[in-house]
Amino acid sequence: MTSESRQSSTANASPPVDRPSPVDDAVNRLTTWRQLRIGGMSQDELRDSLAQGGLVRVRSGIYLPGAVASELAAWDRDLVAIHAHAMASRGRCVFVLASAARLWGLDVWGAGNEIHVAQSGRAVAQGKGRGLVRHQMDVDPAFIRTVSGLQLTSAARTTADALRLLDTTSAVVLADSALRAGVALDDIAGHLESARGRRGAVRARERLALADAASESVAEGRLRMMLHSWGYPPPVLQHQVIVAGQRYRLDFAWPEAGLGLEVHGNGKYFMEKPTGDKLLQERKREARLREAGVSVLNVWWEQLGQPELRERIGSHVAPLIRGRRLTV
Repeated sequence: MTSESRQSSTANASPPVDRPSPVDDAVNRLTTWRQLRIGGMSQDELRDSLAQGGLVRVRSGIYLPGAVASELAAWDRDLVAIHAHAMASRGRCVFVLASAARLWGLDVWGAGNEIHVAQSGRAVAQGKGRGLVRHQMDVDPAFIRTVSGLQLTSAARTTADALRLLDTTSAVVLADSALRAGVALDDIAGHLESARGRRGAVRARERLALADAASESVAEGRLRMMLHSWGYPPPVLQHQVIVAGQRYRLDFAWPEAGLGLEVHGNGKYFMEKPTGDKLLQERKREARLREAGVSVLNVWWEQLGQPELRERIGSHVAPLIRGRRLTV
């Protein structure tokens, strides 16, 4: 049994949620068809407004002003859609997996934008439809939390479910962020112990062993899982090198091989292109690291999905590993 606190209140060790203000504004502007009808809007006027972009349908019967929707980033739209579903279902649902993770502020990558809810009892069929995935699972009320008025699985239970049911990279990226946010490793492991015999329980424990709070972004997590699948020795994360009294930190490093690897993008420059000053600082930094005998390989976010990335990294990493006789 998990050691996680068996309290249904929100006072627990799970990470706090700080939704960005655009989400707060959008959630407050969500409107039901009933509210629009009471306000005097006809069905013809609703159709015209939807066609002209004045309103956007977020979920069936739930609408948002088009001007508000157009300002939302993709990850914010996912959060607003979760709130819209809660409105449409009148709060009679428990969010799980990627939806719960989004509400907890954890990193969700590669999990799609469907809304995930728990359904209990044999009478309810598990399935997918209209952007909604119903999971037939019984969630102990002791591990249900309330965030912004919505019911969801605790952060530890959410992470454990993700480790069981998502693909490896998506699961580990999410688990990295959970550990980074302060979710206890023992609590996640406890939920996995309780899930013995269920689908994905064995691989979930293997994936949890790969999770690392020192992995600081989705990009780092994705690349780390690529290196793992390619059979390279695990790098040291956030390795520090001191050159002439100046401390430099590398995303990944194989210190014995004198090799560092930096991952750029997806948050490192806050979704913006690096300025000339930042690029100049990076070049100076790499020059100083070279003086200390450290070669630095740079990988950019958009390169992570390119098939030639393995060959490119391998051309730098493999010879050094063989030359220094590193153990795999």
